[in-house]
Amino acid sequence: MSITPRQLAAAKLYKESLAGNPRAQFKLAESVASGEFPTQIAPLVRRRLIEVYNETPNQHQNFTQRQTVLRIDTDEQINVAQFNDQSNIPGTNMGDTFVPGGLPAIGRREKYPTIGMNASGKTIRARKLGEAFNIDWEAIINSRGAEINLMDSAINAFGRHARQAEDIDVAKLLVNANGFATGAGQGLENAQNISGNPDLSDPVKFFDVLNQLLQTTIEGIQVDYTDFVLLTSIPYAPYARRMLDSRTIRQIPARTGDASTAVGVEYEQQLDFGANVTVIGWRWLRTIWPNIGNGWVLIPRPLAGDLPVLTSNYLQGYETPSYFVKDSNMLNYNGGAEVDPLTQGDFDSDGIETKVRHVHGANALWTNAVGFSTGANV
Repeated sequence: MSITPRQLAAAKLYKESLAGNPRAQFKLAESVASGEFPTQIAPLVRRRLIEVYNETPNQHQNFTQRQTVLRIDTDEQINVAQFNDQSNIPGTNMGDTFVPGGLPAIGRREKYPTIGMNASGKTIRARKLGEAFNIDWEAIINSRGAEINLMDSAINAFGRHARQAEDIDVAKLLVNANGFATGAGQGLENAQNISGNPDLSDPVKFFDVLNQLLQTTIEGIQVDYTDFVLLTSIPYAPYARRMLDSRTIRQIPARTGDASTAVGVEYEQQLDFGANVTVIGWRWLRTIWPNIGNGWVLIPRPLAGDLPVLTSNYLQGYETPSYFVKDSNMLNYNGGAEVDPLTQGDFDSDGIETKVRHVHGANALWTNAVGFSTGANV
């Protein structure tokens, strides 16, 4: 779509006003007062909102699977077909031993064995989110345009809040105000509460935790994850990283008595956790559960073809926030100028009303190999 000179002039005036240029702010105030500020400024404002949305850091994309839904506030079936059932394949054929996960040997004119399909269905959903901001037309006029910064601040807040809401949706699957979300229908209902609730000070204990999770079967299939994300509060994250870096273990034989002449051997070994672990200090865990302390959650990152663990759900066709300005509901008979609701306000109150709308949701699906601990060592 081509940009008109009037649109370019409006965008330049708007940006200069935001930058604090007094002359531009004064001219903006005059344009607002006369109704000459064109409504085409709205696309520029929306682009700014999307820029802020994209620039705002979030973490859930590191350990969730993105899904789309077609409706709002409606459970939608998610069917994940797994072609991993190879029980119909003979253990040996033509002197070759079949290893599950590969292909069997096939003889001349021999019929190919068929594999089974395991289709597991669960549901996902998303809901509408949003907020609004209002400012009086008089505020822009009386400040000679300087108050336009309030609009820009509101737009920036819209973008940040929309992006952060996605993280919060996922965090709510894991914790609530009182602790881990382990109740019926909650995100960690089928996850593993690690026995003894260990903290993250001992790499050997953590090795045992990982080994326990790697032994998990889901839908009757042994799942061999290679990557995990360890979520904890921002203050405790450095301790988790230090533990993961402490992979050298020194073995010292016990003494057999003061008079013993036995000679012991001291040796070191490197601990292999068996999977890659990435630590993320996530602000929303402690925001939602202030007493999380040394608590942590260990989440596998499925490979292609694996059953999804956590999902982040978006409405198809509306994956980014939508920005709105309330229609003015009026015509300007003073010179026939356009009526821009972003600067002129509505007919009834001259109030300038804007809002952001976003659709998002999150679901916990196959969480059997998720582990969590309060870190209390009890």
